[in-house]
Amino acid sequence: HTSAVTTLPEKTAGTGTSLKAACLLATLSVLSGLVPVGLAQEVPDTRGPIRNPGMTVLVDGEGMQAPGYRYVRPEPKEKWEGSWIGTTAPSIPDSLGICMRTEFILKQAPTKVTAWFYGDRFVLYINGLPTARGPADSGRDISGVQSGRNFYDGRDFTGLFHTGQNSVAVETKSGFLFEARVDYADGSSDVLKSDATWRGISNPYLKQMYPVDPFQAKRMNVEAGSIPIGAKQTTFDATAEPIGWQRVGFADGQWLGCRVGKLPENLVMSELPPLMEVRHPDFTVTEVNGQVTVPEHPLQPNHPIVVKGDGDFAVQFSRVMAGRCGIKIKGCSGAQVYLESGESYSRRRTLCQILLRDGVQYFENRNYSAIGVIRVIVRNATQPVEIQEVTGNAWSQPVEYRGAFTCSNETLNALWKSGRWSNQICMITHHLDSPNNREPLADYGDYMIADLIAYTTLGNNHELIRQDLRKFAWILENAKYKTFHTSYIFCWLQALLNYYDYTGDSGLIQELAPQVHGVIDQFTSYIGKNGIISEAPNYMFLDFSPVCDDKDPKIKFDCHHPPAVIGQGYMTALYYRGLADAIRVSQITKNGTALEKYGEMRRKVLKSYSDELWNPARGFFRDGKPFVTSIQPSKWLPADVQMESFSTQNNIMAVLYDLTPKTLQAPIIETMLANENWDVTRYYMHYVFNAFEHTDLFAKYGVPKMLEFEVEPDTQTVRELSSTRGDYSHAWVGSPSYQMSSRILGVRPLTPGFATFAIRPTTCGLSFAKGVVPSPHGDIQVDWELKDRVFRLKTIVPANTAAVVSLPVGTVAQPTLKVGGKVLWFGEKIQGDLTGCSGLTHRGDRLELTVAPGEYQMEVGNAE
Repeated sequence: HTSAVTTLPEKTAGTGTSLKAACLLATLSVLSGLVPVGLAQEVPDTRGPIRNPGMTVLVDGEGMQAPGYRYVRPEPKEKWEGSWIGTTAPSIPDSLGICMRTEFILKQAPTKVTAWFYGDRFVLYINGLPTARGPADSGRDISGVQSGRNFYDGRDFTGLFHTGQNSVAVETKSGFLFEARVDYADGSSDVLKSDATWRGISNPYLKQMYPVDPFQAKRMNVEAGSIPIGAKQTTFDATAEPIGWQRVGFADGQWLGCRVGKLPENLVMSELPPLMEVRHPDFTVTEVNGQVTVPEHPLQPNHPIVVKGDGDFAVQFSRVMAGRCGIKIKGCSGAQVYLESGESYSRRRTLCQILLRDGVQYFENRNYSAIGVIRVIVRNATQPVEIQEVTGNAWSQPVEYRGAFTCSNETLNALWKSGRWSNQICMITHHLDSPNNREPLADYGDYMIADLIAYTTLGNNHELIRQDLRKFAWILENAKYKTFHTSYIFCWLQALLNYYDYTGDSGLIQELAPQVHGVIDQFTSYIGKNGIISEAPNYMFLDFSPVCDDKDPKIKFDCHHPPAVIGQGYMTALYYRGLADAIRVSQITKNGTALEKYGEMRRKVLKSYSDELWNPARGFFRDGKPFVTSIQPSKWLPADVQMESFSTQNNIMAVLYDLTPKTLQAPIIETMLANENWDVTRYYMHYVFNAFEHTDLFAKYGVPKMLEFEVEPDTQTVRELSSTRGDYSHAWVGSPSYQMSSRILGVRPLTPGFATFAIRPTTCGLSFAKGVVPSPHGDIQVDWELKDRVFRLKTIVPANTAAVVSLPVGTVAQPTLKVGGKVLWFGEKIQGDLTGCSGLTHRGDRLELTVAPGEYQMEVGNAE
């Protein structure tokens, strides 16, 4: 075994290990099977993308998608033959987990392989190829309340196994459970499973270590503000990697047998398909410093970037993505490489370090984040280091771009695509607030908006929406309906009803009705003596904006966690809307008792809200009254002070949820918009847009307010809170995409599952708009044009549906309607054949009719 020792460098610069100790460690590594004898064998590429049979991922200037992919969910496991296993090998300081593997022989080529597996932060390899990551997020609130379930995955691995010797290997945090059924053409089958015959070690190459170069930790603290000086970082120690351990034929004779433990409790099969992954191909090399040689076509085959000594450069991708940074290096022992990744060059948050060996090596960060740029820093390269590839491995749910939108305003067109992308990169194993934060399943204010964007811009693969609704319901139950973001509980309730409207799936309503009633019961207990909610434990989360006293702007609070004097009004408004949602749930589930009770409760809340909060002199609803709550202040509930405020947020909700008479609604919004203290973030603009539609003000204000959502060229996304605040990868900034499809195209469901739906275009000063909105019955196509005061519309109504078409006629007193070139309405009367049409009426500035499935061309304009 001395040949392995003689390849060591004369000194191990930067590792803190003496040459004598390094030689001893290398010798022991060879003897234990950590490093194969010889090191001359081919080094496998262990980076993604994950291989998913039947899934083809396309990436281009639009984004990435998997057209035509359909996930077929295997039958859940009733009884496991596989065992929960872990290694018996001694632990290694700072190791990030364990490695386990097995090999087996298949007697013939399989016709189908179905696998079920579960682990904690794992990467699964089959015959050396990365084939799965996990697990599907089991769900917990940001405060730590668990859903009480552990999700395992079911996958089709057909095509990944072959006749003869095969290998299964896993890199995981603590343990793993695996079982696969292998079916053959002759009708026979085999079962592959995790058991004590698997062999394992503590992971010797992935660690949490202090940076070798202390300057990196200090500099990251200064620029990112998220990594304290001296913090440990994810480290890939290439000198300790057992090369090829994922493949068939690896010499694991010195690895130890695995221990068998108790199966994890409450295993539930995930509904989610495998995530699609792809290396983003569009990038430029920039910010080059030090001893760096950049060829004409950098990081392409045979065009490596060469660094000697110290140097750094940045790889700027054409858009921000949710993904992992990776690299292929032909290195020199003793050198270090650092990978900093983030949304942009000035917003780098993730740092990894690589301790190089001689020869080719691969690394990909096991954690994902928002990546728009990767900075590569090389230190102590005593010989030239070749950076052959720098990869941003993007991932998301396997979506298809079935939705579409184009109009006469190119800025809106770019904004629609940007919103679709911002939402997509937050669709992982649970909806994210952003790939950077990856907060637990608590942010239903984010998810409610994200769901609507997905319904209108993508296809009908709504497994992620459904699973998150279930998980949060379980969290609510376990938390006794007291989760961290108090107001977001009502966003979950709204999202549940949105799911019903867009899919027609009443089964989930039936299943989660008990949690709906639990929400209402809990918030009913927060009603104070004044008849509105004043006894809540906190009022998180209205918005990020400050709310000021009406007369003294120095008295103000952040809406993220306001005192009761600010939170009472908007929480009561959400509760009032929640009662309406609970009434719908009671109707669906035929719960007459709850139906009657909730109706009476709404009537009482409506009166109390008006009596307590309406200020006729100001013409607004105040946010609350001071010193009426009996709840003691806490970290998330500031103490009340003497103040009276009239926030935009509370008054918008009063309008949107009909807590104020119709005659007052538009004036309230118009006055609010003229207020010089207008302070609404892009999150809350979703509610504002909906209020515009609710009051027929969308045509006037919708487009101007959407144009305030500026798309950043470097990231192709919109900043989270304003043009100067927040990150570049938040899903809720995509609300304009939903608004354009549902308001400008005008397509939205009227009855669950689009059995009947509206086509109600709003012209918004545009000359044309066209696009597609997916539905369970097929794609709904709309193409309209406004020219010379004549409005023309083409549409395709899918089978088994009916469309209520509402055509804008403006101030025309007696509009003429042509369908298929023939006059159908003239002189305020039906003049033609109504075949396929019904309910033709002229109301205000619109002409409305209901049409059966088919293809239509309509034209409305002045009376001839």
